[in-house]
Amino acid sequence: MPARFTATEVLQPLWHVGAAAFLVSLVTTPIVRAIAYKTRIVDRPDDLLKPHTRPIAYMGGVAMCLGMLVGLGYYAAVMPDLSETWKQATEAMSSGRFGVLQSAMATYGDRHSVHSCDAGGTCR
Repeated sequence: MPARFTATEVLQPLWHVGAAAFLVSLVTTPIVRAIAYKTRIVDRPDDLLKPHTRPIAYMGGVAMCLGMLVGLGYYAAVMPDLSETWKQATEAMSSGRFGVLQSAMATYGDRHSVHSCDAGGTCR
């Protein structure tokens, strides 16, 4: 039976990795959103399937992915022997623990748009 660890035991020595990923996602989300509105990569509402009232940027996942990649790169840089811990890291990521915060940030970003666009797709 595999050893059981608490979240504190796992995350405490690596909190700075999560903080780096969080900060990169936090900083790049408004930038990516602005690019999406400028290039009109938005989901426009309709009367059938989309209940939102204004266009919503599609590219929020790009900022989340950048944050995750920076976190993984930083993790790889600070770990003295990555080969032994790689299996544990991939198991933790595949279990969905890291996706909860990113999903919450993406939902917040979709609900609180910095820019507004009219029905014709013109963004202010």
